Amino acid sequence: MLVDDGLTPYYSAHNPPFDTWMYGLFWDLGDALGNRPLGLALHTILQVALVISGIAASFCWLRLVRVPRSVRIALFALACTLPLFPLSAECMTKDYSFAAVFLPWSLAVCEYVRTNGRLFESRRAVALFFALTMLLMMTKKTGVYIAVPVAILSAVVMRKASLRLLLSTLAAALLYLVAFEMLFFSFAGIVNGSSREMLSIPMQQTARCALEHPGDVTEAENAAITTVFGNDWQAVLPEAYNPTISDPVKALYYPYASTSDTLSYLAAWASQGVRHPATYLESFFANTYECAYPFVLMDQEMDIPAEWSTPEFAASLLSYTRDDVNADAVFDSIGGVHSASALEEARIAYNNGYEAIASLPIVNVLTSKALYALWIPLFAVGCLVYRRQPAGLLMVSPALLCLCALLAGPVSQSRYITPELYACFLVIGACWVTSNHASVSRKTRAGGPQTPQNQPCTS
Repeated sequence: MLVDDGLTPYYSAHNPPFDTWMYGLFWDLGDALGNRPLGLALHTILQVALVISGIAASFCWLRLVRVPRSVRIALFALACTLPLFPLSAECMTKDYSFAAVFLPWSLAVCEYVRTNGRLFESRRAVALFFALTMLLMMTKKTGVYIAVPVAILSAVVMRKASLRLLLSTLAAALLYLVAFEMLFFSFAGIVNGSSREMLSIPMQQTARCALEHPGDVTEAENAAITTVFGNDWQAVLPEAYNPTISDPVKALYYPYASTSDTLSYLAAWASQGVRHPATYLESFFANTYECAYPFVLMDQEMDIPAEWSTPEFAASLLSYTRDDVNADAVFDSIGGVHSASALEEARIAYNNGYEAIASLPIVNVLTSKALYALWIPLFAVGCLVYRRQPAGLLMVSPALLCLCALLAGPVSQSRYITPELYACFLVIGACWVTSNHASVSRKTRAGGPQTPQNQPCTS
């Protein structure tokens, strides 16, 4: 809100500008209606509707790949009763917006593979997929690192049949990276995010080394690390280090370090890693073990705390604003947005219900982060490798690439796992994919009627 209301020193791409604009439209709509939270409510309604539609379409697709009816009913009951789905769909945050687009995009990939490319015989389908791919990249930059590898993998698995998917994806990536990030950012004066966002793993490992091996640093390493973390890094980094999240350490890294400074730091990081490989591994797994350990529950953000609407909280945000902005201006921007106190009892009851479900033996696994982040995709991969179904592996690849993004983050907070949560039904359905589902019969090639297995679901 501070960025959208023009209270910050510059417009930063640290968070996707598209998301800021989109949210800003709803806030402005709320302002026009006399109540900014009303804009937030309208955004919630539309996002929930999009997620509902994507999940419903996923179950239609499960029928196309002939998932047994009993399995579909069980999964449908899960989708209708597990609080994780509505709770995540209600949030106005980039990860949830990205997940809401990731689901129909993944469904389009699965259907393209199932029909061996025939889905894109419709120009409308090509246009819609191009738009979805653009939204995937614009709502969160991770989308580039998911969409492009999927397109390349499709070329390996599907060969000539992948051409339209490959070209659509590469065109969207080129338009996003060149026209949007390079040209438009420059034209609009949008400042790119810091390079430190790409260095989460090395920075966490450096901080853990400073904590566990104080003083164990050469002169060259000290000089390189001092350039990006400051002279007192050996005292500050251990205090800031949090094993499960890299943000406190990242905040200490000089945000616009030069390329040579970054390379010098990476050289120091590598030389420290040679001496302390176990420490580096411990640091990495401390950030990501929740993606594998099955008894860490997903928690969703249910409310905007009332204290966020106090003058004291507004004053605490002045470090993000221009020097000429006072606390009153910040309060005018964000002060009216918080969860209604009249619904507090309902939120508590809802929360208690979720905790009751999460405490039940066996059932509690259904609320596990690791179930959606790792174990369901891993089970699907094992099943498809055993059955030698490369087309099914291609369908599962978007979820696997989301997992790779988590590990590269390295992050395991619940909101980052939402894309895999939404797509879990598609991943499970891919286990039933056979070569017949991803091929075109001779009769179809000759112009005859299509079989149910390869008839594209263009709707």
